[in-house]
Amino acid sequence: MVDGIDPKVFASRLQEGTAHERRLEWSVAADLYGQLLADLSPVAAEDARGRRLRALALLRRATALLQLARWDEARGALDDALEDAKASGDPGVLAEALLAAGVYATDRGDMARAEAFLMDALERFHRDDGRPSLQGRGWAFLNLASLYGKTGRLDLAFVTFTKAQDVLGAAEDWAGVAAAWEAQAQLRRAIGDEDRWREDLAEAVVFYDREGMTEKAERLLEFVGLYSKRKLVAGSLSFGQQKLLEFAMALMNEPKVLLLDEPTAGINPTLINGLIDRLKRANQEFGITLFVIEHNMRVIMNLAQYVYCLSHGELLASGSPAQIRDDQRVIDAYLGAH
Repeated sequence: MVDGIDPKVFASRLQEGTAHERRLEWSVAADLYGQLLADLSPVAAEDARGRRLRALALLRRATALLQLARWDEARGALDDALEDAKASGDPGVLAEALLAAGVYATDRGDMARAEAFLMDALERFHRDDGRPSLQGRGWAFLNLASLYGKTGRLDLAFVTFTKAQDVLGAAEDWAGVAAAWEAQAQLRRAIGDEDRWREDLAEAVVFYDREGMTEKAERLLEFVGLYSKRKLVAGSLSFGQQKLLEFAMALMNEPKVLLLDEPTAGINPTLINGLIDRLKRANQEFGITLFVIEHNMRVIMNLAQYVYCLSHGELLASGSPAQIRDDQRVIDAYLGAH
């Protein structure tokens, strides 16, 4: 027993949380890990085993909080995880904590600190040849490659993506290999390499299928209302259904922020309410921040929590939907002066 909790029970509850993560139930997972941490406390400073368990729970909670964009809470969980990981004396757990800190710093745009954390994690993962360390090494390479792409070091990014694919393949982490190919495809698309990004995305699909990601894809198709169409070729779907399919594809990568440019344009009015409902659910259930450009005022007033109104390329007004609706400048610009 460790501070009132059996290690087997602890492992079982971590697995339960992971199952919620796979179903993209991030809020449920965060609450579960929070309760697990409460059950672990207090842990004595000299209790290395207890601090190792607490570090693992904190890392899982931090991951869920990141997905929910609860940045301050995630930062606090990561700080505590790093402290416990160091005190535990477990080099593998410390490497995982450094990797998580690197991911957080990248998400927050602190690229210098992110690179330092990731390089430190990579060096520690290199100290052991077991499968967990091999996987950790591969994910460190993957996150470094993405960071290099974001900071314009393209040659280094593509070399590092290849390393990530090779190492994760050696660890038989097929979801990781797929993620590396997908991230590489995203970078190629961002730089305008129209032919090769599709080839990379096709590679990602192969490895996602090998990992058994079909179940996840089918859950997302059900989420957007296309489960009954799952056996059809995408080109046979209506324009509105193709928009829903694109939404499901975007959710597959578990984004923290989703940029949407006129998502309802050209959609049959009968499908618009369904799309708005699913966008709201993506925000509420998956913790995804939506940044939407939209000219359909009914859509934006029903969807947005905060609105920026532009006129002739300049910011005209900002505020809640109600404030925008009653703003005389907006009325004059879009409805005509009275």
